[in-house]
Amino acid sequence: MKQAIAAQLNIYNGAGSPGFNTSDGIVGAEMITLATKWLRGMQLDSNSGMRFVFPDGTSGNVDARGTAGVLNTGTTNGSSVDFNLSTGAFNSTRLASSSNAWNLGVDADPTSSILRIDGEGLKNVLDAYNNNRLVMSSDGSSVAWKSGSSFLGVLADEGVNYLRVGANNGLALT
Repeated sequence: MKQAIAAQLNIYNGAGSPGFNTSDGIVGAEMITLATKWLRGMQLDSNSGMRFVFPDGTSGNVDARGTAGVLNTGTTNGSSVDFNLSTGAFNSTRLASSSNAWNLGVDADPTSSILRIDGEGLKNVLDAYNNNRLVMSSDGSSVAWKSGSSFLGVLADEGVNYLRVGANNGLALT
């Protein structure tokens, strides 16, 4: 969650949003949308409107209480509060690092089943973006891996190419 919030703040500050290219016709592949789907317990593939629970009963869903699609805040751990403002913590069940939601890869590309990602892989992608390793060109047309002053594996910013750039440069997605 922290990585997703940091990424959204970076985007608000003009860093660009990997995967957000309106000309490629692929909807739902952008990095923040992928993170949001995971945090809402939604399928990441073309069935993105469906809730998804892994075989062990876990999901990334932090919106477990109150109004669906809204992170309800409050100062208690009541049945309608997702995030407790007093404790600074979510009221949803904390995922074990051994859970399927954290470790079982699912299709990340709405157009094929070649590229898979799990919760930890999504965290790795967001971390790489937030730490200026996964970068975009200033015009938003390309995505690359930054190593020192070099830009490696440059691809057009289409669909989930940002995931391919990360994976091709050693970023663990699953």
